[in-house]
Amino acid sequence: SNPNVRSCAVKKFAYSSSPTPSIASDRQVLVCYLSWKESSLVSRSPDELLSQLRDYLTKKSNLLAYMIPSMFIPISPDLPRTIHGKINYQALEIPTHQK
Repeated sequence: SNPNVRSCAVKKFAYSSSPTPSIASDRQVLVCYLSWKESSLVSRSPDELLSQLRDYLTKKSNLLAYMIPSMFIPISPDLPRTIHGKINYQALEIPTHQK
């Protein structure tokens, strides 16, 4: 739990040689979708917050390297929800291909 993050969700994507993510491929990445708390954005920029979060995850958390997302996508004001209040993973944008 990070005091600057309101909510977050992590989704796995697989990439092949084509630029579009697919189910089966040769490279898998974790993508973290997150929304910041409004109070955190008052004193720091989103880039600063993201840098602090990456630093925390790589140096201070007990996560193994393969468990740390390789991409972070900020969503404002909050993550999309279903009518039942759960995170709507299907509504999260598909990230563009990165090498």
